[in-house]
Amino acid sequence: MNLFHYTDVAAIKAILEFNKMRLTDMRYLNDSEEVSYATRMVLEDINDGKLLHRLSKDYADLATDYVVGQFKTLMENKFSGHPIYSLSFSAAGDLLSQWRSYGSYSIEIDSEKWEVHLTRCLYDPKDAKARLFMPTVEALRAVGRDLRDYAGRVEYIGTESYMDLVKLIASVKHPGFSEEQEWRLLLDERSPHVDSAQYRVRSDMLIPYVEVPIPIECIVAVHVGPMKYQDMAFESLKEFVEGLSQIRCLDTPIKVVRSSIPYRTA
Repeated sequence: MNLFHYTDVAAIKAILEFNKMRLTDMRYLNDSEEVSYATRMVLEDINDGKLLHRLSKDYADLATDYVVGQFKTLMENKFSGHPIYSLSFSAAGDLLSQWRSYGSYSIEIDSEKWEVHLTRCLYDPKDAKARLFMPTVEALRAVGRDLRDYAGRVEYIGTESYMDLVKLIASVKHPGFSEEQEWRLLLDERSPHVDSAQYRVRSDMLIPYVEVPIPIECIVAVHVGPMKYQDMAFESLKEFVEGLSQIRCLDTPIKVVRSSIPYRTA
């Protein structure tokens, strides 16, 4: 599947030169609701008792109290202390809202050539609840068994299952963003990449991010979005990419493509 990462020209140049892509700490993404939206969805199902019949009576209360408490603490602290880093792609290759929101360029990748796990975001609440149902049950079971068997402590299996659920929650978005057709590369604190977090400047604050390598063979094309001087931008980018392709001796050259959307001033 080919996916598109919308960004600015500086990021495009850096990705092509250094074969790395940045994942941003989700606390600093554009949608302030991001992880909290799906967390409330899971809490609603737990508090409604919809999952209790799936749990053993000897740990059901312990597990639900623990997980509800952990989620509430995460939300109160705006997920500080439990970083999740995200890199976004879209299945839509020429989408005006993406050009307006993220930059005038996009990089097109062949996801099957990149050995990472990309997760498709869900926007429909029914689909989201279906995706989260069994992982929530499994997390409650693992946490509950640990609390029962280890004198009130959550050990490795319970912790891993809980963290898997939190990471999965990050693939659920509000229906209002469905146009984006988003896929995500998600990393949490278990990833070795997170140990080397860096910071970039945005406006008047520092934004945490991590970098992951991407083989240049995964990059299919670079797209130039609607802009005032699109022809000039296209020509200079084409020269840059052609020179890079020759230096890297690529079997399949990277294409440079113009957006078909006409440019209009705001």
